[in-house]
Formats: sequence, C-alpha cells, structure tokens
Amino acid sequence: MKRSSSLVLFVLIGLLAMPVLTRAVQFDAVASVSFQLRKQPCETAQRLMLVEKGNKVQVKEMNGEWGHIAVNGQAGYAKMAWLSQFRAQNPLKDQVPGFLRQIGIIRVDKALQIAVPGYEGNLLFPGDVLAVNHFDQKQARVHMMRETATLPANKLTFVPFVPWEDARPGDLLYGFTTFYNEYTGGKLAQNRAYNINMASEKLDGVTIRTGETFSFNRLCAPYLKFKGYRLAPIIGGDGKGYGGGVCQLSTTLYNAVLGLPLQIDKWRIHREQGVDYIPQYFDAAVGLYSDLAFTSLLPYDIRLQVLPQDGVLTVLIYRANKDHQKRNAVSSPAGEALCHPATGERAGQLLLKECRSGDNGLLWRHQDVQ
Repeated sequence: MKRSSSLVLFVLIGLLAMPVLTRAVQFDAVASVSFQLRKQPCETAQRLMLVEKGNKVQVKEMNGEWGHIAVNGQAGYAKMAWLSQFRAQNPLKDQVPGFLRQIGIIRVDKALQIAVPGYEGNLLFPGDVLAVNHFDQKQARVHMMRETATLPANKLTFVPFVPWEDARPGDLLYGFTTFYNEYTGGKLAQNRAYNINMASEKLDGVTIRTGETFSFNRLCAPYLKFKGYRLAPIIGGDGKGYGGGVCQLSTTLYNAVLGLPLQIDKWRIHREQGVDYIPQYFDAAVGLYSDLAFTSLLPYDIRLQVLPQDGVLTVLIYRANKDHQKRNAVSSPAGEALCHPATGERAGQLLLKECRSGDNGLLWRHQDVQ
C-alpha cells in the first residue's frame, strides 16, 4: 500500500510538472552575459548550470524581472536583463521586450530644430513626418539616437496609429524614425546619405501580401559600386565600403516591423555595442552574410512608405489599398532560379570576383558553381 501511494504521488508530481516542461516558447533570445541558471526565480536559489555569454536560449514565460527559460533542454530561471536579441515566436500575441513603442506620427507645421545631448540634431521642415512615443497638448516625445527629444505640440499635427485589428485600406498601422545629419559619416557623409536615399527608393511603395516573405537584400542588394552605391563609412574592415549607411534604413524598418504581427525570419545585429542611432541590440545589419527578412501574418496586404527627409528617416507601414500594384521581391517560388543576395547573379553560373558588402565591411572572394 505504501509503495502504491508513493507511485501515485510520483505520477501526480509528474503531471503537475508537465505543463511547465511543455510550455510554448514565447521568445528566442541570446545570453548577453554569462550567468548561472536558477532553479527558482531568486538570486539565492539553487544553481543548475552555467549559461555562457552568447548562448541561445528559449524564453517560455516572463514574470517581471525573471523569466522561465530553457537552455539545451535544461529548464530554469534567469533575469531578463541577462538576455537580449529577442525574437517573438508568435508576434500576433507577443512583442519583444524593450522595443521602442510608438503611438503615432507628427507632421511638422513650422520649422523646428531637434537635438539631444551628444548629437548636433536636425532641422525639421514643414511637412516632415516623424514617429513619436508620446503626444499631449504641450509636447511630443521622440526617440532620437539613444535619448528622448521633445518638441512643442503647437507646431505639430498628430496622427495616431490605427490598431491593426481595426484598420481599413489606407490606414496607417505603425512607423519608426531614426536620424542622421550632414556630419554623420564625416567626409563621406554625402555618400552615406546618397546610399540611404537610393535604397529608400527601392523600398518606397512596396506591397507585402499576407503570408509573403519580405527580404531587404532581394530589393536593395548587391551593395556594390556598379549598382550605383557609393563609398561610405561601414562597420568592420577598413571602415569604408560601398553601400555604407544602408543598414540605418534596415534598422529603421526592423523597428517599425516590431510593432506589428510580422514574423522575423532573418535578422542579426552589427556587433554587441550596436550603433549610436538606436538602442543596443535593436539594429539590423544587412550585407553579404546578413539579411532582414520577415513574413506578414496580417490578414491583409501592407504597404511601405520610406521618407529620408534630409536625415529624418521615417518608415511607415499602411494597410494597402486594393489598387496598389507595386510588389516586393519575396521568396522565390518553387522552380524559379534563386539569385545570390550579394551579386544578383543566378545560381548555376561560375562566379569569381571580389567586392565589399554593405555595412558589414567584409572583403570577400566568392566562387559559385552549379
């Protein structure tokens, strides 16, 4: 009888534990520091294993400061501050921790100067459009670089975003703004701005249908001189490369995408310290070895609007009108020859060439055979 009771107790404990072990994953993430996985959400709890910096983890549940995670099959608890580079498994339900939530856009009615400590700022002209995280009768607040700038409300017109569930064709769903000016890029600042404008033209007006996968590189790559890109500052290599600056556009788009149920398929940061125009771990590098790609989970088509505005770089996402025809370069259908994301050449050709790629600054030598 005693043995039978023990068996029943063991089974009950197992059943109670099962929902925890099989709980759906909310986010994929990366350990931004080395830490000890805890048995309970407490600093003094039993330590289960060492999680090394850079290890991939799965976040099953967040509860304030702590999260229930799994690392290589081992479940336990970690502080959310120890993790970064979150990617939502179900963006219809979850938004990544720490993303910069915006509430709408402002249109500038009268010329204004906007700046934050450590950045000279930008002159805003009538008609310029910026995404904002706050607006009231007195002021608007704008994420600028890694700070927050304020603008007087009486010189602005505010337009709130429409919740995606309630949107009608033509409604503005979400957007994001980053900044650069005539000093960004030093002596090559004009080239950097030119590259951003060139890539912006390729994205502006693009429509993404429900269920389709958008690829930044399929529209904007290859980042080469013969494709029209100019030499500008990059991260890595000798600090210069063709297409330098385009990653600020991919970063702005990425942060706009985070505000909607769009599934991130491909994304990587430049480096751990990030870039100065966006908070750490929220940049999006593109180049030979990196792309920004996402799939629309929305029940309708969406359209991109890209506004460089002399350094007030704004990406807006609308519910598309039915008569909007411009399409993006989505994943190739079965049977269609794929193109190399950096060269534009079709697979099966023999290639042997040297070039520089986007903002990752890698000098590469590539041979592609069938």
